[in-house]
Amino acid sequence: MFLLYISETYKGNWYLLGSVFLVAGDYIELTGDFEQLWQKLGFKASTELKTQALWSGKGKFNGLDPQTRVKAAKEISQWLGSLNNLNFFLGFRFIEGDDNLAYWKVLNGIVKKMYLRVARRAQRPKQVLVVFGKDPEPLSRTRRNMIRILRHYTFREYKNSSCHVMDCGYESEYRYSRLLQLADFVAFFIGEQMGLKREPTLFEEVDDEQLTLEIDQIVENIKKRTRLVYE
Repeated sequence: MFLLYISETYKGNWYLLGSVFLVAGDYIELTGDFEQLWQKLGFKASTELKTQALWSGKGKFNGLDPQTRVKAAKEISQWLGSLNNLNFFLGFRFIEGDDNLAYWKVLNGIVKKMYLRVARRAQRPKQVLVVFGKDPEPLSRTRRNMIRILRHYTFREYKNSSCHVMDCGYESEYRYSRLLQLADFVAFFIGEQMGLKREPTLFEEVDDEQLTLEIDQIVENIKKRTRLVYE
């Protein structure tokens, strides 16, 4: 059994999907190791890793000084980059008119990469449980139904391949899954790096040099285990 956790996000005109992929048998060890790191960084086990809130000092992380928040993000990224039994698939696409098409292209890219990875593994049965992070913002019924249809057709395309996705994936709130939170961590920082302003324009100045350096360092750690699957 394999597990794929997918975090979906918009970043300006970009659609990003960050995912964590692992063998189910490694789940307990991985989440246990993360809990040790999380508490070592000074956070309670009950505190959700909300990456945007951690980075900006909001919510449960309000009051933490910038040095502490940056240190926490860097140590998490270093830990992620050191793992041999966890992989990240990240897809992103510029939205040109039809965001449904952008979503399908990115999701299809990640699922295809996952299928190829599973096909090379010796474990049997080659089943995959896919968990999507539930969007915290309420979606219209039309949008939610379209997303479900796109997921259904994406998985159906690979139905006769060497592995099988259970049903059409499940949704979970982020607070109930550390691996969804880590998928969000990956997507957030790569999205932040994509949005950095490194060259001045007529209307915008470059981003703070220290901020750029810190984000680059975090992403460099993550990219050791990340596969870009669609651009």
